[in-house]
Amino acid sequence: LRGDKRNCTRKYSINYEVFNHINLHSAYWAGFIAADGHITDGYQIMIKLARKDKSHLIALKKFLQYSGPIKDFIAHTSFGSFEQSELCIQSVSLSKALNINFKIPFGNKSFKIKLPNLKDKYLLHFIAGYFDGDGCVYWSKKKHLTITFVSNKIILKQIRDFLNRYFNIYTSMPYQNVKCSEAQMYRIHGVKAQKILKAFNKNPNRLKRKKK
Repeated sequence: LRGDKRNCTRKYSINYEVFNHINLHSAYWAGFIAADGHITDGYQIMIKLARKDKSHLIALKKFLQYSGPIKDFIAHTSFGSFEQSELCIQSVSLSKALNINFKIPFGNKSFKIKLPNLKDKYLLHFIAGYFDGDGCVYWSKKKHLTITFVSNKIILKQIRDFLNRYFNIYTSMPYQNVKCSEAQMYRIHGVKAQKILKAFNKNPNRLKRKKK
């Protein structure tokens, strides 16, 4: 473990090198953070999930070799109260590595996020992580599998173009999300969805409830 030169009086230990090395693990977790987390302008990495997915934060914490806590709390919103868990890490070096190596922007990333420039074998794992953060999977009544990504138009088109090329398939363009005027949806059905999900499932870090 190495210390953060700009924050050397840390209370908890962590491996600051994990996102400096691009592999299936770092690519997956970077993709997950790109979808479900954010990096503040003050170099704070924050990932907040529903309490039912706390085990995934524990897995991320293990990957980071982080000795700090995961905080549980109740979020009160206009839609009701929800149990949530949050992992929050202050680190200049980790934040910069995510920004430089995986193109995760600082601040509000919702409509700025784009795919990073990675080799195909790592970009697939990045997208798998992104899917676990901002995607969903379900079987229809007719037992047809559907996977859905929800994000901005730019990254969804990039994901579509990559998956079409990587799997030699054709899928439809992203379309407007009727529940949110600023978001788009990208859906893949049937055998194509099964093929993609099977490839995603080769990553050992996957969120279990989205593996199907």
